[in-house]
Amino acid sequence: MYIPEPLHPAIVHFPIAFTFLGTLLAILSFIFYRKHFTIASCSVLILAAITAYFAQEAGGDAYDQMLDAHPNVETILNTHADNANATVRYLSLAAMLAIITLFTFKRQKFHLIAKIGLLLLALVSSYSIFQTAKYGGEMVYGDVLKFNSHNLSSTLEEETHAEHE
Repeated sequence: MYIPEPLHPAIVHFPIAFTFLGTLLAILSFIFYRKHFTIASCSVLILAAITAYFAQEAGGDAYDQMLDAHPNVETILNTHADNANATVRYLSLAAMLAIITLFTFKRQKFHLIAKIGLLLLALVSSYSIFQTAKYGGEMVYGDVLKFNSHNLSSTLEEETHAEHE
């Protein structure tokens, strides 16, 4: 089985997708008042917290590799890491509140308060993970590494041209 090195870029998309999906399901649970939306949003937000933790841990391993290869990214890399830490904290709180929400269906008033808190935490987590992804994307695709689609297409054209000669 192939395990990419560094692992971080391969797994970061899971918490992003789970966070946005969990937030969408939390919104739908308010609009339609269906128990299955609440169960689904809680489950997906718990998965988001778990996968965000592993992505953060893998990011810690990739941190030094990135700084060694590209010393100019330290500021943006630290901002990315700070946002990732905040995202993991928000998603951890959301996961704890999701568990509470799952066990409060019979206590309507408490359940509603838990669902509101969960929705707010899901929205904050979505914003936080968006910011984290934005800075990660700037490192990979932005001017920080001088890597963009134009440079890639030029490199590919040169390689293709060299192969045909």
